[in-house]
Amino acid sequence: VFVTSPTHLCITLLIKTSSRHVFTLFHLVSLVKTPPGSHTLILRDRPESPFTHDQISIIQTLPSSTTRLFWICLCLSVLVNASLEDEGPDYLAMAALRASLHRPDDIDWTSSDYCTWTELDCDNNSRVTGIRLSNKGFAGSLPPELVNLTALRVFEITSNQISGIIPTGFTELQSLQVVALSSNLLQGPTPKFNSMVRVDMSLGTNTFCLDSPGSPCDPIVQTLLSIAGGFNYPLEFAKSWKGNNPCQDWFGITCIEGRIVFFAVPFRQLTGSISPRFRDLDSLQLIDLSYNRLAGTIPVDITKLKELRVLDVSHNQLHGKVPEFKIKNGKPVINTKGNLEIGTDISPGVPSRKGNMNIKILVGSLTASLVVVLLVVAGFIVYLVYKMKKDLVQSSEHIEIEMPEHNEIEMPDHNETEMPEHSEINMAEHNEIIENKAIPMQILRVETNNFGVENLLGEGGFGSVYRGTLHDGREIAVKKMNQEDFAGKGLKEFESEVTVLTKVHHRNLVSLYGYSIEGNDRLVVYQYMPQGTLSKHLFHWSDHSLRPLDWTTRLSIALDVARAVEYLHTLALQSQSYIHRDLKPPNILLGDDLRAKVSDFGLVTATEEGRESVKTKCRGTPGYMAPEYLDGRVTRKIDVYSFGVILMELITGKKATDLSRAEDDIHITAWFRKMLREEETFSEAIDGNIIANQETQRTIYKVAKLARQCCTRTPEQRPDMAQVVSFLSSLIERWEPSGEIQDFDENTVSSDMRAEWENIVKGSSSMV
Repeated sequence: VFVTSPTHLCITLLIKTSSRHVFTLFHLVSLVKTPPGSHTLILRDRPESPFTHDQISIIQTLPSSTTRLFWICLCLSVLVNASLEDEGPDYLAMAALRASLHRPDDIDWTSSDYCTWTELDCDNNSRVTGIRLSNKGFAGSLPPELVNLTALRVFEITSNQISGIIPTGFTELQSLQVVALSSNLLQGPTPKFNSMVRVDMSLGTNTFCLDSPGSPCDPIVQTLLSIAGGFNYPLEFAKSWKGNNPCQDWFGITCIEGRIVFFAVPFRQLTGSISPRFRDLDSLQLIDLSYNRLAGTIPVDITKLKELRVLDVSHNQLHGKVPEFKIKNGKPVINTKGNLEIGTDISPGVPSRKGNMNIKILVGSLTASLVVVLLVVAGFIVYLVYKMKKDLVQSSEHIEIEMPEHNEIEMPDHNETEMPEHSEINMAEHNEIIENKAIPMQILRVETNNFGVENLLGEGGFGSVYRGTLHDGREIAVKKMNQEDFAGKGLKEFESEVTVLTKVHHRNLVSLYGYSIEGNDRLVVYQYMPQGTLSKHLFHWSDHSLRPLDWTTRLSIALDVARAVEYLHTLALQSQSYIHRDLKPPNILLGDDLRAKVSDFGLVTATEEGRESVKTKCRGTPGYMAPEYLDGRVTRKIDVYSFGVILMELITGKKATDLSRAEDDIHITAWFRKMLREEETFSEAIDGNIIANQETQRTIYKVAKLARQCCTRTPEQRPDMAQVVSFLSSLIERWEPSGEIQDFDENTVSSDMRAEWENIVKGSSSMV
């Protein structure tokens, strides 16, 4: 361009070069093709020109345009280096710092002279000696160029929201005297400074991986921090990514057996690019970066992830070809929808700030190679001078100015119609509570054969349950809720269920693996319980070619359920307890060993410490609801009532409600009380599938009294679940079911246990 179109380059120079040297560069370029003397008078009238009249005349008298061009390149190189020297030796570092930090409105860093910036100190040589940013509301990260501030003595950034790692080599600056880093969101290894440096770095006020200065982070943590660096160290990551174990509730990270399997951060407004360091997370099965503002290309190194099943980078600003995966077990599902330049080699963006900075550093070294400066290089140097100027004088919105026009339509309007308003709001709410359990829809579709009929386990009032298999072979149950319920009670139940399961953990509560929110779809992912529900084994065993449950197993199931409810009521949280509100056999799941786990927490209510009851709308299943619940009064005792009904079902093999019974006996509680009035007639109520000798019948009778006690109309007369657990566990301990039913000696019952039992059943004979 310089050789063939000097006029075009002159115009470029006029636009892109600082006003101080525009005129001189314009005329130097013009000298390539103009006769001697044409511009001497004009140059002589420009006192700011660094070139004299005699120097210009010498150039004009040279015999050929090529020779003139060579000397002009030399002049341009001198001019560029002089421009860099005018800005000071710390120019690049301060330009990088300004670009990396988000400043509050009252901090003015717009001047091209960084020594005039507020909160900075400089010496007489324009060297930065102090950076004092404490309590100023800064965010962002620290650029690596800070290591070039070799005159820096004071560096104070306390009480901001600065994230990311301390630049490598910064702790080695010999000039440092005072460093204050406390109360930020700094990550990575805790820095170790020279013993002569006065350091304010209170432990626990940042998010360093380890407390001991100088100790390296776990390699996986280092990899994740490199990935976060590609996203410009988002605050949301820094607030959650604490410690040296990413499997301990790190935002966006899901682990199975200590291995990272999901990296899911959709809808986070992430900027930057996708790091090739994803390749080092070799156990990844899913990467979800959808609905962000990421630019650049999809790194080819991602194809090294042999276990990857889903890669979702949809609705970003990516370009370039999609890398090809060569995986023996099948290629992953790749979603690139909404990236306008994907599949092409055209880049929609301008060079990155870091790239520009590295090139600018090369500009400063051109003096040593002036002899080989070519025409194109000279023009490129001038362009870079402009870029450096622009980096300093642009406002904080410079990223938006530099964005190409088509980026403004990268997120098309139809996205708003695809996601209802409440979905986006609830997504943010969910992520505050259950941020580490998100499983994108794509992987659930893969694992459940697109929710095929062959994977359907069952259907209920709020949706369907499907069976699936994770890549590691573990089986899951996916509850997909009905879309029509989301504007009302169904959405609330989804939020309640997932929230509770992320806060409570017990061997008799079903484990939550994750959840998914996409459009109007709401899914909860549980561990799969291969033997299904207690209902199947209690009421429909013959339909499924099962054996009826023996009494030992029924008693063990009752104890498992009681322990789960006791945990919810008294042990789950110190300041809250949970009331299930919907205990029933369909919500009790069985494993292969027929041990029970309570599930379905859609109606759970939390009560604060010291509160005996809360008022709420009546929701539950007829036949299992306590009388006071019909009035909207909820206490822990409504779960006790439901548990009593379950005991009655375990004993009788009959359902809670049965329209085939007499009108007064439709509900099992009324019929059961009648049958229990006489021990002799009660044997008729016991499930005929239970093989019971005399001793077993006596034990069943005792449990029957407990069931009646749990179902009294007055809540205060019902036992606590802790008392229920105590009694049932004592029966199990004395029973020792090693095969055949074994008798026990009534005389071995301790007086303390007898007294406790009498307290539980006291007054039961007078109940209606």
